[in-house]
Amino acid sequence: MIRRSQRVALRSGLVFCLVLSVGLALVPGCAAPPGRRGVTAELDAATQREAATAYRRLLADPRYEDPTALREAGVEWLEAYAGARNEDHVLWLTGRAAAQTGNSTLVARLFDRLDRLHPDSEYRVESTHLRAVLAQDRGHWAEEADALVQFLAIAGADEPRVPVARQRIRALLEERLTTDEIDALWRAHPRSVIGSTAAWLTAQRRYEEAGPPEEVAARLENFLREYPQSRYVEDARALLARIGQEYGIDASRDLAVAQPDRIGLLAPLSGQYAGLGQSMFDAALLAVEEHNRATGQNLQLVGLDTRGDEVVAVQAARRLIEQENVIAIVGGLLSSTTVAVATLAEERGVPLISPTATKETIGDLGVYVFQTNLTKAVETAMVARAGVQALRRTRYGVLFPQGEQGAALSLQFAQEVERWGGEVVVELPFNPAATDFRTVIRELRKRAPEALYVPATPNVMRLIAPQLVFHDLRTQLLGPSSWGNSLLVREAGDSMQRAVFPSSVALISSADQENFDSLWSRRRPGTPSDPIGLKTYFATRRVIEALDPEAGTTRLRVRDRIEAGLLGGDTSGRGTGLERLSIIEGDQIVSFPAQIFPLARPTAAPADSNEVLPLYDLDDLLGGDIDSR
Repeated sequence: MIRRSQRVALRSGLVFCLVLSVGLALVPGCAAPPGRRGVTAELDAATQREAATAYRRLLADPRYEDPTALREAGVEWLEAYAGARNEDHVLWLTGRAAAQTGNSTLVARLFDRLDRLHPDSEYRVESTHLRAVLAQDRGHWAEEADALVQFLAIAGADEPRVPVARQRIRALLEERLTTDEIDALWRAHPRSVIGSTAAWLTAQRRYEEAGPPEEVAARLENFLREYPQSRYVEDARALLARIGQEYGIDASRDLAVAQPDRIGLLAPLSGQYAGLGQSMFDAALLAVEEHNRATGQNLQLVGLDTRGDEVVAVQAARRLIEQENVIAIVGGLLSSTTVAVATLAEERGVPLISPTATKETIGDLGVYVFQTNLTKAVETAMVARAGVQALRRTRYGVLFPQGEQGAALSLQFAQEVERWGGEVVVELPFNPAATDFRTVIRELRKRAPEALYVPATPNVMRLIAPQLVFHDLRTQLLGPSSWGNSLLVREAGDSMQRAVFPSSVALISSADQENFDSLWSRRRPGTPSDPIGLKTYFATRRVIEALDPEAGTTRLRVRDRIEAGLLGGDTSGRGTGLERLSIIEGDQIVSFPAQIFPLARPTAAPADSNEVLPLYDLDDLLGGDIDSR
């Protein structure tokens, strides 16, 4: 579906294309000259000037605000000046007018002419998209899917309607189209964006419909050869193996099936971060060993060294996928290596779960990429709720670092505070490279905030905190989990007494942490546990819990179960208990005293507005002003 703000783009883009093909087919003189397909006709200079004058009149004359008048004038122009400059734009204007007046026959024929005479026209993006809109309005799902496939093939990467079109075509494939229609769509566009999905769905449905097993096996083998990197490869191999068992068909299976008893781990086991990498490996191995001990199974952990390098990480990930045939991957330690590996994991349809990378948008890199650690967005939500609901502060200030990320955190904090009933009275940026903050501190004092949110690093906070006290701005401090730093407490702790911030393992409950510490001490005596190990242990557990040998374990099914498990929990920061917050007391970082500051119960649960609109609204699309581009 699409939001209201996107409908203007749809309206200006889609409707135009309807009329294009029709006018050229119906109007005498609109056909391309023999032997010059795709090339405009040669007109003498005088005729070209007449055409240009008439074209400008179409754009500027108020009479043509009426769609009927515009349609008739456009058809006359196309008849008189076939092949002139701007012919494709006139087709667009005439086409939109035809759509507005309900002449679908003219629209359809104009589309065909536009495709043949102007294959490189920018307006073909609009025509294919509008074809999809009209087909949807008539309930012609196969036509709509075909038009969307063509639209996706020619639309640019920055075209804002592409994500919605992808979502829509997936829904058509899964919910609307018959098996024969999907098969026909795949045969018409085998190398398109939906090629692998259509080929897989056709084979799968043939099997479910009890089609000839030889045909299904042949389709699956062809799918595996044509689309070796599809995310459906593992499901296809599993189905092919099942057919072989059920019908005794000796199917060729040149590519190994992912092994459901092998979990991959990417960690820097050498180099600058070797200590942290070893903690990751030990924790992941502990999760696997504990599972094997409890169930009698024989899961294996395959750990490879990334050395903290992006290139090495990708090479290691490729080995895990292609040679070790792991069912999923945990890692890596750093955001940089995780981002590098995420692209490969998404392309190959292998679940990747990152327990420690902190870059906010890693989870947006694909549907196979997951992030389970505490992000800045979650931290911000947690401290905002704690400030209003537990500390009972109502007036807030925000002192944020200059730049897009700092501004985004300030905006989110303000929204969360308002969500719970508080108010942000002042928001000021600071230069992270500065050493003197007196100016912004004095501005903050004028508004007298009861609490101050400062999403600053420990190094910067070492300078800010003492100056807040020196300039007599004594208020409740709220900040990020990075404040849980012993050096910061030693150097600025006197200025940060009772500062509140999330624990770095805030998304893991106290009971789970205690259980991990107990296991760790028994299996690794003399080696203290750390947050990196704790996060890796529970990320590995997420993968293990997603394995289901009885129902069949493929990478796609593991992905679905990981997603369901994460959605079943609360990673928004809005439901996380106060015991996962920390507070500075004296020279120590201690757990927030939730028993002293219990969460207040809101009088009414805040609600977010998630209003969405239908994917296409034809009436609105056809009712707008003409866009002459």
